[in-house]
Amino acid sequence: MTSVRGSWSLIEEVLRENANSVFRALRKPASETQVRRLESKFPAKLPRDFVQSLKVHDGLRNSYLGQIRLFDYWALLPVSAIATIWKMMTDLQRECGFGGCQFTVTPKIKNDAHWRPGWVPFMDADGDRLVVDLDPGPNGKVGQVFKWSNSGSFPMTIQADSFGAWLAATAEKLSKRRFRLDEFGSIWFDAE
Repeated sequence: MTSVRGSWSLIEEVLRENANSVFRALRKPASETQVRRLESKFPAKLPRDFVQSLKVHDGLRNSYLGQIRLFDYWALLPVSAIATIWKMMTDLQRECGFGGCQFTVTPKIKNDAHWRPGWVPFMDADGDRLVVDLDPGPNGKVGQVFKWSNSGSFPMTIQADSFGAWLAATAEKLSKRRFRLDEFGSIWFDAE
């Protein structure tokens, strides 16, 4: 498997050539202090590959709630937005006690609540999120990445066994040019 830095190098190269506005929006690395503050919020240690990625790029500028998206309309969240969304969702779950997603039936993801404190959002598409799972189901793996539905309208699905594997798969799709650009220069992956 490619290293986190190696995956980011491939992603940067493709963005520079094909989606320069996204490439220019990549933020500088998160500081050690920012990462430690973020990590202190969660009930478990952040996976090393996820921390390494934050220390390469702290999300995208003008992405969350803005126009610039990494791919498929997904905003890559900076540390500040990760913390804000996590707190909002954790507080909302605590106050309201929402149940899990009726469509999710995998023992890899805990599905007893709409949101769990061990879920770390790192990408957002109008409320739907890609999440690093620090509190997996009995057949899941700590650090797995899954797609979470805010509305509960689609099942939560595992995207990769780890953040590093997810990032490497993303880099591979981009480097093999398995995407199209829309009329605005946004990247959309080919259906698989």
